[in-house]
Amino acid sequence: MAISAHLMGFAVKLRMIASVFLCFTAVAAQNLQTFTATYRTFNSSYYDIFQLENGATISNGALQLTPDSAMISSSLLGSPLENQSGRVMLKQRFKFWEQGYDKNSDRVASFNSSFLFNIYPLGHNTTSGEGLAFVLAPDKYLPSASFGQFLGLTNINSDNSPENRLVAIEFDNVKQKFDPDANHVGLDINSIISTVNASLTPFGIELAPEDEDEAR
Repeated sequence: MAISAHLMGFAVKLRMIASVFLCFTAVAAQNLQTFTATYRTFNSSYYDIFQLENGATISNGALQLTPDSAMISSSLLGSPLENQSGRVMLKQRFKFWEQGYDKNSDRVASFNSSFLFNIYPLGHNTTSGEGLAFVLAPDKYLPSASFGQFLGLTNINSDNSPENRLVAIEFDNVKQKFDPDANHVGLDINSIISTVNASLTPFGIELAPEDEDEAR
């Protein structure tokens, strides 16, 4: 499991990932395997639990996916804040399905997760970024050139390839031609063109408000 993001003039922080729960459905109850975890205030000990890629870091008790003006990483000093993407991946691997002797005996995993994040501008004159995604992927590494509309998931060459083997929930605050608006959630399977999506505006939710205190 991972969080991937691309932002341009915005910063993303995940302040809590709570109650990650995975279980495999099984014919016999004794074969049920479960994993639960709650992550609250993040500190340096979480570097042992999460793989952080491309400038993502732990800062002020949160997972920070993309750099902002407070970043002190020497590898990013002097780098522009545009076209940045980052990824935070849980190092522990999970098997999400197990093939049985026929299709009726196949076993698949179900899970639920809740997390709190905020997206906020670094200044009133900054350009809006694209958003972020909660992703299930076969490896920990961020694809090259996956900034912009690709949300740290794919790139122009790999998008929609079955070899991606990823499923993601995107929180997108920039409208592309295939999006309903600039404030929506979508289900992505191997592609950043969502299989299904829905605007968050009718629910009174704004992904990237100008006021940081309202960004939740």
